[in-house]
This record gives sequence, C-alpha cells and structure tokens, in this order.
Amino acid sequence: GYSVGDVVTVQSIVNSTTFTFITDKANDTNKNCEIQRSISQGLGFTHMPAPKYGVYHQRRLAVPFRYSVDASQNSFTDRKIFDEILLSDILDSDTYDRVYGQFRFNAGMSDFNVGMHSFSDDKLIVFNRNSIHQVSGSGDVSASSVQLLTDEVGLIARKSISQVGNTVLFLSDNGVYGLTFVDRYNLRGTEIPLSESIDGVIQRINKEHADKAVAVYFDNRYYIAVPLDSSTENNAVLIYNFLNEAWESVDTVQDSNFEFTNLIVGGKGNNKGVYVVNKQGGVHRLDALDSGRDSVITTIGSTDASTFTVNGVATTRMFTLNSIDRKKWNNFELHMQSGDNSSSDLNISVITENIDSTIDIGSASAFINGSIPADEDVSIRGRIGNKRAYGIQMTLTSTEGRPRFRSLKVAGSETKRSTSSVQ
Repeated sequence: GYSVGDVVTVQSIVNSTTFTFITDKANDTNKNCEIQRSISQGLGFTHMPAPKYGVYHQRRLAVPFRYSVDASQNSFTDRKIFDEILLSDILDSDTYDRVYGQFRFNAGMSDFNVGMHSFSDDKLIVFNRNSIHQVSGSGDVSASSVQLLTDEVGLIARKSISQVGNTVLFLSDNGVYGLTFVDRYNLRGTEIPLSESIDGVIQRINKEHADKAVAVYFDNRYYIAVPLDSSTENNAVLIYNFLNEAWESVDTVQDSNFEFTNLIVGGKGNNKGVYVVNKQGGVHRLDALDSGRDSVITTIGSTDASTFTVNGVATTRMFTLNSIDRKKWNNFELHMQSGDNSSSDLNISVITENIDSTIDIGSASAFINGSIPADEDVSIRGRIGNKRAYGIQMTLTSTEGRPRFRSLKVAGSETKRSTSSVQ
C-alpha cells in the first residue's frame, strides 16, 4: 500500500510515457490511488478573498485583495492593504495564486483601489484613487507586467467607467477624463478633461458622494449620473454627444424623491434604451417620451405615475465678434423643430454684457402665429433693437412640447463699423 508522500512512478497505457507523482492519500489496495494536485510556489492557493466587486478579464476574475481567507467557514481577516488585486486561475473563480496572481500598486502612497476595466490586447486597467495602472499579459500570470499610466489623476466612482471605441471614460477629480488607446500597445491619458466645457457644472458635484456616480454608453452618447449641489444621491444626468462632440444636456426630474441609483442599457428592438433603477423601486426609461413631460413613480408599490413639464432651457455662448469693443446688436435668426408627435413652443430672451441687460423677445408662436407643428421646422427672424453691449447670449426656454434647437445666428457691428455676423 501507499502512504502519504510516497513517490510513485506511473506508466501511461496510451504512449508508454512514465510520470512521477507524490501521493496525496494512503491506499491499502494498491489501486485507485489519489494523486496530489500541483501546488503554488511559496504562499499557496487561496479561495476568493471576499471582494467588493470583480472584473472578468481574459478568462480570469480580477478582484481586490484586501481580505485573507481564514480556516473556518465564512471567516475573513482584514489585511489593511488597499491597493492590491488578485487574478484567479483560468475559468476557476475560486482559486487564486497568492504569488504569481497578486499585484500591488503604489505601496506606501496612501492610495487605494477603486475600480478595474478589461481592455483590449490583454490589458487590465487598474484605477486607484490617485493613480492609474496597467497589467499586461495575463495568459501566464508569472510573466505579467505592471505599468504606471499616470499618477496625476485617479478614479472617483467605479461605475462611471465606460469604454467608447479606443477611449475609456471615467469620473476623476478633474471631471470626466479619458484614457486613449494610442497605438496597438500603449494607453495614454488625455491632457484636457472631456468635461472642460462644462467645468461649472462639474464643480457643482457633491464630492462627498461623488463615488455614487454611474455611467453608460448608448446611441452615440455618454450618460453619467452625478449628485449635484447638496444632493446625497445622483439627481442629474450629464449627456455627451459623440456625433456633435459636445455636452448636450444636464437632465433633472422635478421631484426631490427621484434619484438615479443605476443606469442600465437594456431592452430589445424599439424598447432598447437607457433605463434608470432607483431606491424607490422604480424602473424608468430615459428619452422615451416625445411629449415634453416626465412620467415618474417615486412611491414603492405604486402604479400611478406623476407627470412634470420639462422646463428645458438652452443658453448659448457669449458672442463677442472676437473683439473687446462695444457693439450694436441688430437682429437674430433661429432655426427650430418640433418633436415627431407633438407641437411645441418656446420663449426667446437675450442677455447682454457691459452694458448688462435682459431683453424678452417673446415666444416663437408670436412670430409664426401659432405653435410649431409636430415634426415641422421653422425659421424665426427678429430684431434686437441695436442694443449696445460688449457681448450677447440668447436663452431659449421651452413652454410647450419638446422643441429642438438646430441653429442660431446673431448679427451686430462694432461701433462706427460695418455690420458682421457670427453663428
């Protein structure tokens, strides 16, 4: 019979090859001997270390490695190490090699892991709070390499990570930032935040609860829900349009009980879209109605929806004709379009700077003798009245339906000079 630890030579009945094993269990019958499985080097294997989250990467599961597994069932010890991750064995989510599958970043730098993202070409992006790293080559974890991408920015909210083409977007202290796949082998951080043009809105994010931000990509748009001002939950959705290459909307709901706990892309066919899940037990679809009204449920168990008129406001940039001189602002031309299924209307106002003033131009319906018909576009021309000012901007406030802002032109002239226009 065999004893534990005996060296046994076995000959294959297929190709006569001989193998040497160490027995794992004593056997008194000289057959059906159990063979000891391979062991890791040094610290040995460990089970799943009670991670907060996990990311699937190249047939492995990547998890934070803060807790160690104790001998007793469902018992774990806090290692007080916050910037370490583990990679599982291939297609085995409960076996982790604590030597080759373990990676630590920025030890001693008061940094900690926030999220991870599986990128192309076998690259795992590891987001710490104050730095971003890359693990390459997970096919053989003993040969994997670690690279620092940047220590100038980090990740605030794990669920704000979203990949669009060769760019990975995420929420950082500087706003919405991006990592771009420059060539086949290298990821590089962009120098200027994608949210530079709406930095005023970004500064309104409640930093104490910014880790709750969530984001998705759908229909050529990047949606990110964030807590603005004093809100402790996500109360607004910022939308970036990749076709226009600009931020197109800051969306809120006129109900303080409504919040955006999570954003999910789901559905099929005409029902495919971005859905909102919140703590009130509701599931709502974004951009689903063409009526210019929100329909929400904020009471658990209720089937009665509350409706609110969407008070949409669009404010243009300040037009200055690229000059610091005072101008006379003469007229404007505005192109608008109604939604597909309902008529619309809006109010037009003008704000001038130095000399500061506000001018109420009036409603669009006053120019065309009625609301803008459904699925129709109109061109509205009006006078500003030679208002003298350094700069001018226009504000459009929807009052009916869902008007679409297509283009705007304002015309003015520098004092004692010929007329010029900008759009």
